[in-house]
Order: sequence, then structure tokens, then C-alpha cells
Amino acid sequence: MRRPIGPSVSMSLDLIRFCLALTVAAGHWSLSLFQTSWPFGMAYFGIASVGGFFVLSGYTIGMISPSRAGFEASRYFSDRLSRLWSVVLPALVLTCALDYAAYLINPAYYLGHWVANASHPVGRVLANLFFTNEIWAFEVLPFSNAPFWSLGYEAWFYVLFGLFMARRTGMMVLVAVLVGPNIVLLMLPWLIGVGLFAFFRRDLSNRQLWTTCLASLLLLAPCAVLLFGHTPVLLQAVKITGPIYARFAPFALDGPKFLVLYSSLLFVPCFAAVLSAAKLVDRVVDVPTVLVRAARALGEATFPLYLLHFPVFVLCAAIGFYDRTSPAVTTAIFIAVCCAIFLVTPLTDRFKIYLRGVLNGAVGVMTRRERAITPLPSSPLAPSGNTDV
Repeated sequence: MRRPIGPSVSMSLDLIRFCLALTVAAGHWSLSLFQTSWPFGMAYFGIASVGGFFVLSGYTIGMISPSRAGFEASRYFSDRLSRLWSVVLPALVLTCALDYAAYLINPAYYLGHWVANASHPVGRVLANLFFTNEIWAFEVLPFSNAPFWSLGYEAWFYVLFGLFMARRTGMMVLVAVLVGPNIVLLMLPWLIGVGLFAFFRRDLSNRQLWTTCLASLLLLAPCAVLLFGHTPVLLQAVKITGPIYARFAPFALDGPKFLVLYSSLLFVPCFAAVLSAAKLVDRVVDVPTVLVRAARALGEATFPLYLLHFPVFVLCAAIGFYDRTSPAVTTAIFIAVCCAIFLVTPLTDRFKIYLRGVLNGAVGVMTRRERAITPLPSSPLAPSGNTDV
């Protein structure tokens, strides 16, 4: 049974995930592929934000499925798939259309940067549609849309966690072997997010919350210095640990993904501090509903913003209608792109609801068929032990 979360906690989660998506988009927009007026160092903030997404995603899934008791595997998988496909399907269609337009408008620019990602288009689309684009580190990007790589990890986090919750340990191990060590390794911060929810779902006293908040803030300072003040420290850690990991895995994580791993661990104190403070606020203040709804609207735009911004940036750069060296112009274009994606978010929400209904309907038909052919528990033919799907 799901416990309702407080308005401050809900608002904090929505604002955090929106800020993470916005930071990822800003990091990509700062690349020299699109303009030269923003500092290139913002790209590192974008990489770090993906690590934060993994932690937050684990926390969210823990909130949806807090215990094995009463866990409905079929409903869980249909909900996760509908959530992913509601944005993935439109994003793949839009990527194909925008990339093709960018190629027609400026083939030299497009082929100069993404020709390696343009081969075997049907296979690329199918690999990303079914989230096999990162299995055993054989990265298959859908043309220019680089952010899709993370879905090839997160979708399998959902699968592995769902199999664990459904007590299908053997199947979980088999899937882990099939998807490869990189996905299993990057699941660590995701599982930390699940652990954070398990910690905060307890009935913590005010004193415990204050202690957690202060301790997290004390850890946050040195972590922030490592992450943002001395980025070479992280890069050096990647150089040292990358070859070590490569000895145990045939296909090692590349530099950016190792940065995601480290930065996600550095974001944990930040999340813990915010969650502690939000729970304390919920106990003393009634947050206005209008603020919670506004934060929810921003939070709902997170997934579309994350998956749609890059091909739009590519098209803008291919057209070349703006001054790449003007901070005011490039900032205005960035804001316009984000606002346009925010406006189409309700369409993806409606598609998610429709898709979830279709998948849940199919699951319901399959479940009824299974029940029709499954022996009753009182029958001597009924299997012993847990028969949950």
C-alpha cells in the first residue's frame, strides 16, 4: 500500500528532477556544436545531473513499490513500459524528422558530426525502442539524440528490480548476465536511491530528520568541492579506476559514464538534505496547493525535455539563423526551445494514459487466461510455494 507523501516532499522531488533535466539540456547547449558563448564547463554539470537522475529514479521506484507484499509484477511492468514509451515513441519519431531536416538543410554540418550514428537507421530505432541500445556497452544511438543512452540503462534497472520484487531471482541473474556488467555497475546509484526511500519512509522523529539534514550538509560541502570546484579530481579518478574496471569487464565504461557514476554518489548527500528539510517543513507548514501543482507541471515536463531537446538543438544549428557568439541570442533560443517542449508535454501525458490503458488491458486479458488454466490451490495438482506472476 502506498503512503501519501507530504506536499513539500512532492514539490521538492518535482523541482529537483526538472532542474536536473534543465541542467542536462543546458550542458548540451553549451557544446561548441551549437554555440560558443556559454562556458564549455557546463557540460560537466550536465553529466553530473544524469547521475542525479539515476538516484532520483531509484527513490521514485521505491516509492511506487515499497515492499514485496502485494507487489503486482504485471501492473508494475506495464506502468513502467507505458511511462517510457509515452515519450520514447514521440521522441524517436521527432528525432528522425528533425535529423532528416537538418541533413537536408546543412548536410556538411550534420554528416560532419553524426555520420557515425546514421548507419542502419531501422536497427537504431528498434534498438532504442526496445532499450537494447546499451547492452554489453555496444552503444547504438538514435542518430544525433545522445541522451537516449541513459534509457538503455534505466529500463533494465526497472526490469532487474521488478524481477527481484517478484521473487524471480534466477531470472534476475540471467537478465543481469545478458545485459552486461556496465548496466549492473551503474545500477549502484539507482539502488542507493531505493535505499534512500527505505530510510525516509520510516516514521523519523524531528531530531532524526535534523541530524540527517545536518550530516548530509556536512558531507555536501566536500562533495561539492570535488564535483564542481576541482573537476580534474574526478577526471583523475576516472583515469585510475577505468583501466582497473576494464580488467574485469570486456567492455569498460567510457569516461562520461564513469563521471555519471561518481557524480551520482556525490549527489546523495544533496538529496538526503533536501528530503530531510522537506519532511520537516511538512510538519510545520501547509504548503499552498497552487505551488504543489506548479511544481508538478514542471516535473511532468522533465522526461520530454530530457529526450526532445537535443535534436531541436541540432536543427537550430544546422539552419544557422542565430549568432553563435552572442550570449543573449543563444540564451533566448535555449529558453524558447524549453518553453516549446513544455507546451507539448500535455500531449505526452495523454499518450501515456492511453498507452497505459492499452498495456494494462492486455495484461488483464493475459492474467484472466492464466487464472482460467491455473489449478485451484485446493487441487492436488496445484504447485507448492509462491505462484505469483
